[in-house]
Amino acid sequence: MKKYNTYLFALYGTIIDINIDESSANFWDKMTEFFKAQNANFTAEELESKYNRYVLDETGVLSSHLIQRTPNEERWPEIELDKVFYWLYSDKFDDSAPINNSLPNATEATVNALDWNQDFVNAVTVTPELLHSTMRYFRKESITHIKVNEGAIELLRELRAQGSKVILLTNAQRSFAEGELKELGLWQEFDDIFISSDYSCRKPDPHFYEAPLRKYKLDPAECLMIGSHPHDDIRGAKKAGMDAFYIHSALSPKSDNPLITAQENGANYSIPSSDLRVVKRMLIDQL
Repeated sequence: MKKYNTYLFALYGTIIDINIDESSANFWDKMTEFFKAQNANFTAEELESKYNRYVLDETGVLSSHLIQRTPNEERWPEIELDKVFYWLYSDKFDDSAPINNSLPNATEATVNALDWNQDFVNAVTVTPELLHSTMRYFRKESITHIKVNEGAIELLRELRAQGSKVILLTNAQRSFAEGELKELGLWQEFDDIFISSDYSCRKPDPHFYEAPLRKYKLDPAECLMIGSHPHDDIRGAKKAGMDAFYIHSALSPKSDNPLITAQENGANYSIPSSDLRVVKRMLIDQL
């Protein structure tokens, strides 16, 4: 197998096995109690409904902005969920909170991925610290299972030991992913980490794939993307000019024949499991 100068990895389903439940009544009951402790009183049904509505609203605003900026390209928006929680609190803290599908200032604040403007935040007594703690509690209570996939750390370390650059390119919220990477001992295993919420777009958006290419002036032909999603990771990488390695995991989309689906999306290599010890044998031991 060819040796590459740079290896890019997806996170969830590839490096980390995770299961999330954001739909159970018990989860929303816990979130309701958390908000109530902050003097923001919702029923569980109201909180879930408004959360889903604001996610759709924010995604729509961001999508429209991206289309305006690049009208001839297919775009894949990634919102910052902090904004959604901001609107939820503002519903209870400020009578002027939005009551329709128009979210004032959402485009500029979201697309530019700026730090919270302190005057804007203070106007509704929502602090960055409150938003961060809410995000962390939301994530903690939604996770039912999380672990590092077999062979992940050994693979990352050996790739770096042979002189290759190892980059994480993940569709994720920074408020979620950064803490999980650090808690699982993975943060320091990458040369760099690119998180989609920082860029307002997600894989397979070519603009997200271009971020590490531009930063490090990488030749896409010398890059291998390793991931568990045939469209986001494999097709997206191929469109960016990279080679792609598909691993099939519990988080991969359902398919009658996932390896054929991956090949149809352009995979150069594929395996039917998420055991990264097998990937290591293919990428390193067989050189």
